[in-house]
Amino acid sequence: MDLKRWGHFYMKVFLLFGTGGLVLAMEPMCSPGLDFGGYTVPQGDIVIEYGNPLDIICVLLNNSKNILGPDASLNLSFVRNQDAVPPEMIEVINSTAIKLHIDKPPKVSSDTYSCLQYNKSAVCMNCVTVGTKPQPVTDFECISYNYDNLTCTWTPPENYIKTTYNLTFTLGGRAARYIQACPHIDYSEKTKRMSCMWNVSTTPQYRQVHEVYNFNLTMENKFGTHRQSYPFQHFAHVLSGPPENLTVINTTSSSIYLYWMVPLSMRTFWPGVHHRILYQCEYYEKKWHFGGEIKENPKRYEIYFNLTNLKYAHALCDIRVSLRSAKALPSDESMWSNNASITVWTSSKIPDEPPETNVGSFEVVAFGNSLQNREAYVYWKQIKEEQKNGPDFHYGIAVEGEPAIRPVEFTNTYAKFENLSISTSYTFNIWSENSNGTSARKSSVFIPKQTDRIKEPWSFTKVEFGDGVYELTWVAPKLLDNQYITNYTIFSCSNERDRPYQCNGMLNWTVVSSNTTSKTMIVEKNKIFQFAISANTHNGSSGMLWASCTVIHNKNMGKMKNVWINSVGSTFIEVGWKLDCADRIGSVEGYVVYYCPIKSPMHTECKAPQANRTFDGTSMLSSGNITDLNPYTTYMLTVSVKTKHTTFSQQSDPLYNTTLEDAPSTPPRDVTIQKVTNSSIRVAWKPPEALNGIIRDYVVYCCVKGSLCEKIPVKTELNYTITGLKSFENYSIELEACTTKCSGKSERLQVTTSMGYPSKIRKPTVDLRNDTSITIVWNEPEEPSGRNDYYVVQFRQKHKSENKTFQYNTTKRKFVIENCGDGGKFNAFYISVKAVNKIDNRSYDGPWSDELENYCETPINYIMYLLLFVAIVAVVSVGFFSTRLYNHCKFMRDVEVKLPPGLAPVVADHTLVPWSTEKRQDPGDSHSPPDEELLLVKMSEGRHFSGDSSGCSSGHESVTSSLESGTHISSSSDSGTEQPAAYSVMEASSDTPYISVTGGSEASSPYVMTGDAVKTINPGYIPFTQPPDFGGGLDAKGDSPYISVTATDATKMGYKPSSEVSDESSPYVMTGDAPKTINPGYIPFNQTEPMKNSYVHITF
Repeated sequence: MDLKRWGHFYMKVFLLFGTGGLVLAMEPMCSPGLDFGGYTVPQGDIVIEYGNPLDIICVLLNNSKNILGPDASLNLSFVRNQDAVPPEMIEVINSTAIKLHIDKPPKVSSDTYSCLQYNKSAVCMNCVTVGTKPQPVTDFECISYNYDNLTCTWTPPENYIKTTYNLTFTLGGRAARYIQACPHIDYSEKTKRMSCMWNVSTTPQYRQVHEVYNFNLTMENKFGTHRQSYPFQHFAHVLSGPPENLTVINTTSSSIYLYWMVPLSMRTFWPGVHHRILYQCEYYEKKWHFGGEIKENPKRYEIYFNLTNLKYAHALCDIRVSLRSAKALPSDESMWSNNASITVWTSSKIPDEPPETNVGSFEVVAFGNSLQNREAYVYWKQIKEEQKNGPDFHYGIAVEGEPAIRPVEFTNTYAKFENLSISTSYTFNIWSENSNGTSARKSSVFIPKQTDRIKEPWSFTKVEFGDGVYELTWVAPKLLDNQYITNYTIFSCSNERDRPYQCNGMLNWTVVSSNTTSKTMIVEKNKIFQFAISANTHNGSSGMLWASCTVIHNKNMGKMKNVWINSVGSTFIEVGWKLDCADRIGSVEGYVVYYCPIKSPMHTECKAPQANRTFDGTSMLSSGNITDLNPYTTYMLTVSVKTKHTTFSQQSDPLYNTTLEDAPSTPPRDVTIQKVTNSSIRVAWKPPEALNGIIRDYVVYCCVKGSLCEKIPVKTELNYTITGLKSFENYSIELEACTTKCSGKSERLQVTTSMGYPSKIRKPTVDLRNDTSITIVWNEPEEPSGRNDYYVVQFRQKHKSENKTFQYNTTKRKFVIENCGDGGKFNAFYISVKAVNKIDNRSYDGPWSDELENYCETPINYIMYLLLFVAIVAVVSVGFFSTRLYNHCKFMRDVEVKLPPGLAPVVADHTLVPWSTEKRQDPGDSHSPPDEELLLVKMSEGRHFSGDSSGCSSGHESVTSSLESGTHISSSSDSGTEQPAAYSVMEASSDTPYISVTGGSEASSPYVMTGDAVKTINPGYIPFTQPPDFGGGLDAKGDSPYISVTATDATKMGYKPSSEVSDESSPYVMTGDAPKTINPGYIPFNQTEPMKNSYVHITF
């Protein structure tokens, strides 16, 4: 900026001495005291606001006009800094003046515009600065550092116009009326930020006790003023200093007990602070672990904390403690203070584990020239450092049952024993030990005696391919008939030197199946590894056989022969290869795949420059993936092997393959709506930029708000008409283009179909009814198909014998019928409604709804209801008294007459015979005479005879009627009237061994019913086995089931006249022997064969 201003100064000096001359006193000058041959308007430096035009007029003085001629202005031009201003920005005003006009010059600190003559001599010049009004600050923030000072910072927006800043604040409560200014605003050239700081020594002071500040930042320049307000939560932005006096009080193997204090200046901070503990220990993942956060009682300034759940004993831990205001936002990590840190060891303890061993982790070798003894190396896998748990760590080993046998050589990986018998088996126990003691468990290795140990595998070879890749091969050992191998163990040992030196490093192993004879081992690069193998059985092992040497093959390779395509995707092709056995001895460092797209399968020339990709690796690498290819494109590929010293083999024969299809690169383009009707929308579009395959179809999504989208597949056409749409419905249209995959959706188009005919309205309903009006309401159509400008109500009234129909238009969805039922008549009416849409002054009527049938109500006629009630009461009363009278007469008709002594009825014993309620009457029988009825006995189920009469019979009634009444069974009812007794006739069934003599009313039958034979003959019964021959024969009707009994027959049956009966005897005619019978109304008889439904008709 300064260099440019100095340049302007030198330009002015140059113009001053280059032009010279004096300025006439009466003419304007470019610069006072200098003659430049003209002047500009406005003069001097120009400052304009960004967005406003720039206008500069250059005018020649008269002497210059005389020199340049009458059209002197045509020789004038403008230059911006060193660049000529385009002529279209310059306007000729007259013969001596031109005008520069720029609509919107860019923001700039200082541009020089010079007006020059044709000979490049200067007429005048101006320095132009373009700036803006004060711009808003976007990163204003304030922080109280350790509750000692409050500092606010912000970045001033870039502006080429000098802008001043003023920061003030107000406090809450009564202090809000006082405006506190910033003591001093500083600007840092390093951070490009402004800042203002308050503390207890500034004026005004830092008000620590106030929770809320209201900051006001005022920015001002020549173009205007801008003010911004920032409510500031003070306590949430107090940044504490780190904790003090962080110390360790106690430790265990899994915990550390800590103590620290809050900084002195933060102890008066009344909201208090939260504490966060982070830690990182040896053997952990290299990151900070969360140890805890203390939020309880934030005003405490002395803190005790137990860091627990530490995994490892005797581990060095780095512990960090930080503080944050209790009012800070939980998500604001920036408010945590700097950490206070301390390092400490956890306490030690005995080792966690013994060293790990394998069934085959031993080696047996010959002991000198002895055939009876051997020496053995016992190997184990060292435990991890984090499991040692203390200082002075080492391993221990002993022979089980042989304490005198001690190792002659002992390291952290193996122990060597000599002079072991070949005919003895040995078990070795190994453990871990430190200064705290030995591990709780021990590992063991079993070495069988020589005759039980199988042979080791043979021809064990190690081939190194570099970069830590080894191929191990072996041949299975020959076994006895009773031996078989369960698996192999392959051991690897990281060591400083290869065999024949013993393994002193970390021993690892892996187990492979018994049918495996080769194994590729990938180990850490740039280290020497020894490899061994053991063959294992179910009860022992051969022991370890070490690979004695490493074979390294380094040989130039010819053209690769085995190259193929592994897999193909839409943007990748994976190439596979395999080195021949002869090529595997080389030192392979990688592979190079060359590829390019070809014109077509018939023209294999590359249509783009050939590219290549290098895959670093060894001969064990068998594939490479070429990515970032174009979908649905045919490529040519070859492979070359990269060896040491950056030499390459010949390229393989080319392979050709086509990438798969993928989704088009873009959605369908330029989607437009061509035509819209009330039931269809026609959509058109252009294909995607890159198809990436064969377009199967386009998918049109037609969606209605609140429902599922209709997915419409369209073949390869570039337009489609969506039909079957609802009228006046808002639809959103989106498109996809699909190959085997679909592109993204196009930009959504919102389309509203045209209006049409409304659908049918549901049947109207009655919403309100009273004495004078009825309100009918209805819903709008399910498919309005438009705005439903109005509704047509059809009112059809049935008045007496006339039907009147009216139609009314309404914009509401209700219709009120006033004065309904005028005149006290019940008027039925029918209402139907239809909706109407108005389109271009044309009506589109929907169908009529179903008619609502209803009627008009009239006021309630209370007199009519009163008369109806009285009529109902009268009918009920008449019915009640009629029933009473009928029952009384019926009772009087059936009243029994009380007879004189000697004629009283005999009370029968109802416990002997189950009587039936049925009555039988011979069709041809007439009313029996009174003397015959003496033989009839009337029984009732569960009731007794009554000899009392109600007194309704007259004194001149016949004896017959007296007898009839005497044969009825009466009982007293609750009303005090005698109910008529029911006649009972013994039903003739196969299980009723009696003959019943029955008498009764006119409907009774004077017959004796016979049943089956009885075993016991009671007095008063007539036993018989066959129907008796009474001389009268059977009834006149041949098929009658009755037997007629004459008077003579009755005499034969032992009938006794009533004169011989005592006063207490029954008025019925008794038959049989002396009247000592329990049931005197029966005639005993025997029946040898059962008689079904047979009766004996007794006549006198």
